[in-house]
Amino acid sequence: MSATLGKDLLGLEHLSPEQIAEAERLASEWQPTPFQRTNADALRDAALALQRNDYRAAASLYLPLAEQGVAEAQTMLGAMYGTGSGVAPDPNEAVKWFRLAAEQGDAGGQDGLGRAYEDGDGVPRDPVRAYMWYFLAAASGDHFADEFAKNRDRLAAKLTAEQIAEAQRLVEACKAADFKSCD
Repeated sequence: MSATLGKDLLGLEHLSPEQIAEAERLASEWQPTPFQRTNADALRDAALALQRNDYRAAASLYLPLAEQGVAEAQTMLGAMYGTGSGVAPDPNEAVKWFRLAAEQGDAGGQDGLGRAYEDGDGVPRDPVRAYMWYFLAAASGDHFADEFAKNRDRLAAKLTAEQIAEAQRLVEACKAADFKSCD
């Protein structure tokens, strides 16, 4: 590559020799910043811990993220409390984390709440609310939406037309409230 072509590509043809000297001086003083972990890094590490079946490590990685409001971590922590994976089983704690995620529109959290209401784990059994949460999860566009729809459809087969109509009213009210105060 010719020097002229290199200057053209870098936009240096418009700089004075003094500006180029200053840019070179600043570049020589530049120090990279240390790597800073992101939420994505911590979520990846937690997922890797799950793949290794190290549930305690995964829970310890998800907890600070969940406390910061990361919906994916809240859903995963809810599932872990629901199954007792890496933490003591606690249906109330599972519902707490699922609800926090669901209120952010997280489909996994919505599906988790649906299961809790269907089974009466951590909340009173309520098939209408279960259907509502399953419906919202299935309609989310999430990559697991087809699985969430199976939960909705399985439960719908057990409900009356009136119960489904009530659940649909709850769905509309919940969507209008941006998933807040849906219970």
